Amino acid sequence: MLSELLQISENIPQIVSLIGAGGKTSIMFELAKELKQKNQRVLVTTTTKIYYPEPDISWATHFLPLPQNFSPKAGSITIIGKYLDEKANKIIGLDFKEIKRLSPQFDTIIIEADGSKQKALKFPGTGEPVIHPDSNIIIGIIGLSCLGKAINSDNVHRHHLFAESLGYSEKQIIQLDMLIDLINHPLGLFKNTPINSRKICILNQLDQQPEISIIKNKIKDNHHLLSGIEEIYLSGKNQQHRYWLKTLHSGQ
Repeated sequence: MLSELLQISENIPQIVSLIGAGGKTSIMFELAKELKQKNQRVLVTTTTKIYYPEPDISWATHFLPLPQNFSPKAGSITIIGKYLDEKANKIIGLDFKEIKRLSPQFDTIIIEADGSKQKALKFPGTGEPVIHPDSNIIIGIIGLSCLGKAINSDNVHRHHLFAESLGYSEKQIIQLDMLIDLINHPLGLFKNTPINSRKICILNQLDQQPEISIIKNKIKDNHHLLSGIEEIYLSGKNQQHRYWLKTLHSGQ
């Protein structure tokens, strides 16, 4: 379970921010459901925009202003946004002050802090990602379905920045080395992360890549380059069930 891999405390309030591309929203809600099972009061929100989720008995959705008697129960998930952009069907996110005001009512706050236009890979633009400064854990996500595809607008959000910043040419085929460069780059995957936060990288969509051992070995061989990253996990789905593989990297 992701909550156990992240070692999320059941006694100390936590803010978890998800950035990158290739599965942020699905991982966010999976983590929220795990924490709900641990009887936590979980807030799910965004500092950018997220699609309005399908109705689910697992959570309740609210928009500001909240009712005066608002009080989340133990073992609950609450989605809160500023308002709903009905035309785009997106929840408009909260600012840092609004999140801080809500924080005493929750055990864990999970924030989608980045946008990626539903691509598997992105390079942050100006003002991205929008990470709450009190975030304890930063989860940087990359979708492995990008491997073997060209650097273009179909596969990479802000592909011009990706190519220019990492020293590649547009239309070049995406290789694993490029993803390591993205993780390492000071303006790359973990841009804007608070100094004292724990940085966890998830290489998602492993089920779409047959060469699992090659990917694990490549990360292991380059672990010395990935300073400041606490751990890297490979993640995929097998018949709708998510599985996790540790890469043996440790930044500690």
